[in-house]
Amino acid sequence: MGGGGGENFRRNLGRLFESPGIACLRGVLRGAPAAVVGAGPSLDHSIHLLAGCAGLTILCADTAYPVLTRRGARPGLVVTADPQPVSQFHFMRAGRYDVPLAAPPTACAGVIERWDGPVYFGFQNLEALPPEARDYARVMGGFGAGGSVSCLALELALLMGAGAVYLFGQDFGYSGGRAYAEGSVPNLLNTLPGGEAAAGERDYFGRPRESTRALYSYRREMESLAARAAAPVLTVSPEAVRAAGVNAVSADEAARRSADARRPDLPRAGAPVNGMAAARRALAAWLEA
Repeated sequence: MGGGGGENFRRNLGRLFESPGIACLRGVLRGAPAAVVGAGPSLDHSIHLLAGCAGLTILCADTAYPVLTRRGARPGLVVTADPQPVSQFHFMRAGRYDVPLAAPPTACAGVIERWDGPVYFGFQNLEALPPEARDYARVMGGFGAGGSVSCLALELALLMGAGAVYLFGQDFGYSGGRAYAEGSVPNLLNTLPGGEAAAGERDYFGRPRESTRALYSYRREMESLAARAAAPVLTVSPEAVRAAGVNAVSADEAARRSADARRPDLPRAGAPVNGMAAARRALAAWLEA
């Protein structure tokens, strides 16, 4: 757990044992549609629909969180995973700490400690945990996806039983020198994804698109999740790099399909987890080792 992950885990331990795990979210959407929102530049063209579409349960990456709040779109669940303190800037710009949050225990403790709303923890790399804590972690729930916080959001939308998942702001590439939506922290800092360029990428119109190896890996993880999903995964961003198994629909069509849906309330707590005391001792000893 490099990059401050171990220290975050230690600081988050108390909140971890008080909060529900992501497993309690299983099936709560009951076939209702969900939107998985990233902070790609295409979000600028579709965000107005998120503010007015009450039937869509919005799961957003932390990078997209301030963009949504500043346009009047309240997420149903924010997902964060970055252990670095810089991730706090997304939430400081949003100015809200009361909506439901999903995170691994290694996420930035500065965010978790300020959070007023429910936090749903999910473990990553369960096999690295001490044996006494693994059963507890499995009951709480684990993330299998990697690649990006948006991949975790898509995994959660599918776990929650979405009948369809619409991708907003998931571009997997950039053009015109922009990689992020207006109002996001990376855009304000003029950040571009680093690494080697990925050649031969095209959007849903067949036009060439710029991308990088890092964005390619993130896209491949989303494609893998979509291939295993029981529900269709669709994008409202035809200008995005084409993702295998993800068809494009208009944002207006996504709004029409979602018009009659009802956004469910998320549970505030799951069932009691057996072995919590032993897991607490094992995790504390593991972190101190």
